[in-house]
Amino acid sequence: MHETEILNAEILAVVSHELRSPLTAIKGYASTLLLHKNRISPDEQQEYLSAISEASDRMEIVVERLLQLSWLETGATSVHLTTVDLGHLMKEAIESFGQRQTSIARAHGRNLTSEQTVFDVQIASQQGTIVQVDRQLFRIVLDNLLENAVLYAADNSHVEVGISALQSFQCQAIDGGFLRGQEESVQQKLLSLSFKPVIEIWIRDSGIGIPAEHLHHIFDRFYRVDTRLTREVGGLGLGLTICKYIVELHNGLIWAESLEGKGSIFRIVLPLRER
Repeated sequence: MHETEILNAEILAVVSHELRSPLTAIKGYASTLLLHKNRISPDEQQEYLSAISEASDRMEIVVERLLQLSWLETGATSVHLTTVDLGHLMKEAIESFGQRQTSIARAHGRNLTSEQTVFDVQIASQQGTIVQVDRQLFRIVLDNLLENAVLYAADNSHVEVGISALQSFQCQAIDGGFLRGQEESVQQKLLSLSFKPVIEIWIRDSGIGIPAEHLHHIFDRFYRVDTRLTREVGGLGLGLTICKYIVELHNGLIWAESLEGKGSIFRIVLPLRER
């Protein structure tokens, strides 16, 4: 019980900080506008309103992630499988992200422009990317992974995105020692998918990478690797947890491979169902 209370206190502290910071900014700028409206130039007023908008976006992200996690953990989310072209869904997600990239980055504390990230898309033939998934839930996964790849990448970087159908899945990460040291459930899932038809999705960035000692924890709730950039970007540490829940609801597996300072690659493997 004591450990549970400590965990709850830590969670409350993280959530409080992520909500209090943008709320403080909103109150500060709004109060200044109300008290000194006649003494503030139109350009300054626009700057203050933009700051309020960005802080509001940050709060919206926090609340949305908390709600998504709550729905997934309590079982309130049902999986509605439909026939989906994952290649088309990925292109939709990239296009949507490109349109919102600047506002998303600013909400997370980074100053990026939509021209700074180039997506290198490698997608198999249309027939090979058609699967049975919950379209809405899987779009959340793609959005979260694309967001991470851009936010933690170097400026003017490339993000590689790929989808391919494999008739006999052989996980290279197993040969590289990935299987050893993983949770038993992960080992069993990898082995159960081996040599079976699957669809594989990967998103590779050229960012700061993830230290080896953190790789096996990044999907834990509220877990964040403590670096200068992660402190700059901010966030709850829930995006990858949500991705893991959704992928596992589809009987799939998600994991990360990374070299510190050289970027990361996130992989998803889903079993192919007969249509």
